[in-house]
Amino acid sequence: MEASPLDPEDTASQAHSVTLLTGATGFLGQAILTRLLVAGEDLILPIRPREGASAQQRGEALLDGMIGDPTEPERASRSIAFLEADFAQANDELTDEVVAAVGARTCRIIHGAATVSFDMPLEQARAVNVEGTRALLKAAERLAERGALSQFAFISTAVVAGARDGVAYEHELDVGQEFANTYEQTKFEAEQLVREFGKRLPVTILRPSIVAGDSSTGETSDFKVLYWPLKVLTRGLVPVIPARRDACYDIVPVDFVADAILYILKTQPPTGKTYHLAAGDSITVHRILELTSEIFGMNRLPPLVSPEFFWKAVRPFLYAMLWGKARNVMLTSGTLYLTYLGRKMRFDCVETLAALEGSGIVMPDVEKYVETVLRFAQTTDFGRHPVLA
Repeated sequence: MEASPLDPEDTASQAHSVTLLTGATGFLGQAILTRLLVAGEDLILPIRPREGASAQQRGEALLDGMIGDPTEPERASRSIAFLEADFAQANDELTDEVVAAVGARTCRIIHGAATVSFDMPLEQARAVNVEGTRALLKAAERLAERGALSQFAFISTAVVAGARDGVAYEHELDVGQEFANTYEQTKFEAEQLVREFGKRLPVTILRPSIVAGDSSTGETSDFKVLYWPLKVLTRGLVPVIPARRDACYDIVPVDFVADAILYILKTQPPTGKTYHLAAGDSITVHRILELTSEIFGMNRLPPLVSPEFFWKAVRPFLYAMLWGKARNVMLTSGTLYLTYLGRKMRFDCVETLAALEGSGIVMPDVEKYVETVLRFAQTTDFGRHPVLA
């Protein structure tokens, strides 16, 4: 049987004595953290203080939800340090604090912290996604100077490919693409920075597509990118859908992404390669909409119109006709999400498939997975109702 990325004995061969994981409080970050805890890794977790709670308090609460009481042997047997870090205010002080927290140990850095807000002003998004990454790269550089850095793994996103059609390849980054929102643009800029530092640091770049619920249960705590357009659709707030029937909406399960990331980091040398964690083009937007209609019991789907026709002809008409929530969905903030329904893009995964060969870590059947995700959303009313045991 092939080794699992969760096996504790696997860490014995790793060239690091501590893992610094950013973004541990996020949806994907929690999935990665769970696996690192199972593996028995010593950890440094930079966490932003918030709402009167310190990094220590937030971190302890996070772990309590994962491994029970803090006196239990599972936690007592590990070294877990919490570091106060606000990536929106990143500077040389954060760099110094990271280096000090690592101390004399050898460190692997997995950088997943980011703002995923689509409508954040550009400079604010840059402060977190670009300057926060820069501060961490500077820390990595200082660790590397003394031989204490084993790897810098950057969790990017496949949508750095921007608003275009065709195939996005793992090796490429800047092809003159335009961006639909500040999230795409600033993650692109951060990846440019990582690639520049990667000329002298052991770097790996990982690009998940749209990360959704668990592959077996559909469970998620994050009802945003995929879920938001479907929620407003099922609420009757969408009179027309600006989408191409054959466009691809690439979504991947959080468990697949977390397992794949840790397996790739364990088995592949950090030579600057980029890995797409994506599903491919095996399901279309129209099929997802059909499944949504079936599972949510909708009488009919609104008509699909091409995005080009929507912007030129339909949107001005709706501007005069719609009010309230429907107007917001179709004409203002909602357009940040609806743009993903019109992209005919496929993410090349050659490097990822080669790296995962023989691991047993595979993307599940996409249509069955989408159905599982939608059923969870329907059962919980997009997170409004708790999951019944």
